[in-house]
Amino acid sequence: MQTPVAIAIGLISLIWMLGASWADETRPLALKLVQSSLTPEAVQLVAFRPGTNSFVAIMKNVGDFKETQLGLYDINADFSIAEKQKLSLPLGVASLLFSESGDKLYLLSEGDIETVVARLAFGPQNTMEGSAKTVHLKNPVGRNAGVRKAAMAVDCSARLYVTSPFSPSILSFPLSTFDSQNLNDPAVNSISTDLAGIRSIFIASDRHIAFVSAEGSADVEAFALPGGCVADHPAQQRVLDKYSVGGGSDGVKSAARIPLALDVNYVGKIDSRSPSLPSLIVADYQRDIVVLLTYESSFETLRANLAFELKSSVEKGALVELDPKTGLLAQPYLLDSSTDHKAVVLGNAYSRTLTQFARGKTRGGKGVLEKIFSIILPETPTALAVSTDGALAVVAMGKKLAVLSNAGVPDAEDAQKQKIRDIQLELVDLGLAVDVVDGIAGEKTLHSIDVFQSVTGMKVDASNLDELLGAVRSVKNGCNTRGLSCLKVK
Repeated sequence: MQTPVAIAIGLISLIWMLGASWADETRPLALKLVQSSLTPEAVQLVAFRPGTNSFVAIMKNVGDFKETQLGLYDINADFSIAEKQKLSLPLGVASLLFSESGDKLYLLSEGDIETVVARLAFGPQNTMEGSAKTVHLKNPVGRNAGVRKAAMAVDCSARLYVTSPFSPSILSFPLSTFDSQNLNDPAVNSISTDLAGIRSIFIASDRHIAFVSAEGSADVEAFALPGGCVADHPAQQRVLDKYSVGGGSDGVKSAARIPLALDVNYVGKIDSRSPSLPSLIVADYQRDIVVLLTYESSFETLRANLAFELKSSVEKGALVELDPKTGLLAQPYLLDSSTDHKAVVLGNAYSRTLTQFARGKTRGGKGVLEKIFSIILPETPTALAVSTDGALAVVAMGKKLAVLSNAGVPDAEDAQKQKIRDIQLELVDLGLAVDVVDGIAGEKTLHSIDVFQSVTGMKVDASNLDELLGAVRSVKNGCNTRGLSCLKVK
């Protein structure tokens, strides 16, 4: 398990050691704000339907009965937003989840007496059925969680898992329950954990492994779920590994701790012999960093690849929520990604800054995050979602929905930033620090260019990006090793 000290000490060395290479694939394009539209109520949650340009939006609960407005929207070819369908549901929604095929939408509602999971199915016209089937769990997982969100996940044996930051248990039941006669008394399994409460859960279905972040903890935990559909899988639950992002003495759990934001997806094979690996993006507001983790199934370990400092701030005039239990700021990060982590978008409910990262293909089987862009939104965001292919994103700002797209030809500024990114990546591969690969020639990048010219004796005009990139690449390509040894530093 990594410690906060290890992250701090290894941050610069990791940036030196790891270099992203897009030589064999298309470099991710920056998402740009292209269109916006208004909604009748403030939007709390958004999610893309897998494999489509359609998304659902959960709008602010209204009335005394927690009535939820749910809208289905299409993004047209000109990036305008068209409302396709609108439903009213008699329940408050804390979390939503699409099935992998996108034909089902699951909604989680918490209460003092019971927890309700609703299912909406999509018909042949790609619209939702008018009424939802609901499963009532007698043992509630939450107590009107408010800013402390519950979560859901589905495994390969078609079981739905439900968690809450108020409970250390994970409840699960078969999805076939929705089509049975036991909607009010389903057969529910309860998995006990040693965690104070589980804020988020993602399941690597082909390995039947759950990745969770806990309430009041700086840890991300991987554990094997009992049973399942994987051969030779353990019959009993067991913890596989735990990674401490930081925030407390040696990662010790504490109730006075801002929770983590967690996003998990699979990354592609590094080579024909290697499997696809779960890749985890963890954003920690308390330490103001984003960390890339990879789960290595051969060793059953979570490995940190890279940490970025985010330099977050609270926007003047932002509406700040406090966690009712800890009295600290509520978790403000909004985090979503494409299925391959080529488009990772991070928003902050207390700031108008929106940042896009991409997980790069790496040398030596190690991962790296590249910062693709940062933009300033018109208002602070309340929700965001990224399409499965990473070509689109939707950001909600109260009653406003904005579309971001990577379509179009890059302008001159984009082309210049792209060249600077390429130079930064080559400098990183030569063992020179650039702080962040972001297409901006900051102080460290300029210093590394000076070091490169001083050591190699190549006097290149740094303002001529093509000439500079060619010089750096010529040194790197003429070297059989990596790092500072290529520069023949004496």
